[in-house]
Amino acid sequence: MDSRSSEKTKLIAVVLIALFFGFLTGYYLELLLIALAGYILWSLDLLFNFERWIERGANVDEAPSGGGIWDRLIGHALKIRKSLKLERERNTKLKVRFNEVLRSFPFPTIVLNGRNEIQWINKRAAKILSLQRKKDVGIPIQNIFRYEELSRKLRSPEATEFELKSPNGDDTLMMTISKLTRNVRIISIRNISERVRLDASRKKFISNASHEMRTPLTIINGYLEMLKQNKDLDKKSIEMVDIAYEHGQKMDALITDLLILSGLRDAENANKISKYVNFSSVIDESIINLKNSVKFKQKINLDIDKKLELLGTEYQLYSIASNLIENAVKYSPKNSEINIFWGKENGDGVFKVIDQGIGISQKEMDQVTEPFYRTPDAQDQNIEGTGLGLSIVNESAIRNNGIFSFKSAPGKGSEFKVTFKL
Repeated sequence: MDSRSSEKTKLIAVVLIALFFGFLTGYYLELLLIALAGYILWSLDLLFNFERWIERGANVDEAPSGGGIWDRLIGHALKIRKSLKLERERNTKLKVRFNEVLRSFPFPTIVLNGRNEIQWINKRAAKILSLQRKKDVGIPIQNIFRYEELSRKLRSPEATEFELKSPNGDDTLMMTISKLTRNVRIISIRNISERVRLDASRKKFISNASHEMRTPLTIINGYLEMLKQNKDLDKKSIEMVDIAYEHGQKMDALITDLLILSGLRDAENANKISKYVNFSSVIDESIINLKNSVKFKQKINLDIDKKLELLGTEYQLYSIASNLIENAVKYSPKNSEINIFWGKENGDGVFKVIDQGIGISQKEMDQVTEPFYRTPDAQDQNIEGTGLGLSIVNESAIRNNGIFSFKSAPGKGSEFKVTFKL
């Protein structure tokens, strides 16, 4: 017999006994009410005992006895208690293991909850960020580090990273924010001061070397140009002068590109946006100058909004247009078409150059914006260039609130695109 049937049997027995004595005495209703009230009081006493037992921790040795449904309730409670105990032990082991993993991280690490409050800090993070491991736990990290960039990155659902100065102001730190679970995020920190210093030294060297080379090269090219105009030179001498002059011009172009790239990466001039620029005029000027210098034979199709202006630095915007158009001309076969677009798309200003050139393979996509990188196809076909054009485009786009992107496939041409926030 199950517990529910047992409880029903007890209740029926109480009612029958009350009715039997009611039959003997003639007090049916009175005895029935007394019997039911007694049954209810007995049940309430068992319920209070059960509640008191639960409150004390539901220990097996202290379990009350009531028979029937109460024994089943006690059994369920003991099963749940055992399950919770096992879950608690499992969570404790996981917590210990998680802390061991975090402690083994080679980088300074901070753990945040869903409200961006600090939950855990390792010793390395506490040292490099001047934090107190006990005092600062529970405080929102943006209350400690009041950087707008940090607050913006914390709102992003994706893994992200950004640079900031350490509290002592001497070091540059790279903070990487990654999502561990729905409500847990990890911030790992790296000291990139040495890399920043080396990068600054490299930029300074390139800038200084380029400036130092510019003056003597200008003089050499001037003398070579004068020699080219000398009618008294024999044929062999003229050929040597022409070759020297040609290489001098290549060197001059390289130095010019290096100076432009160095200027774009100069922190002091990085965000000096001067005025509204009619970008269609910049495109027209780039094409005219290219025709005068290269005399290309490709057909250029223009789809340009003549009235759409852009807030930016004119010479940087010119670098974007001229480099992308020249790039398309260099890598496209003769009599092919180059399509140039400038206009609005989804509220942004979009500049696109689409060619029918040799294209770029997938494995080279991440390298083409690196300084001096040239694709193997360009080198095999002896296509002239410094390898700095797309680096200049990328840096110029960044300095003018733009994003440089492209898509390409070998043998199918390329589409280069710069999207500007208007």
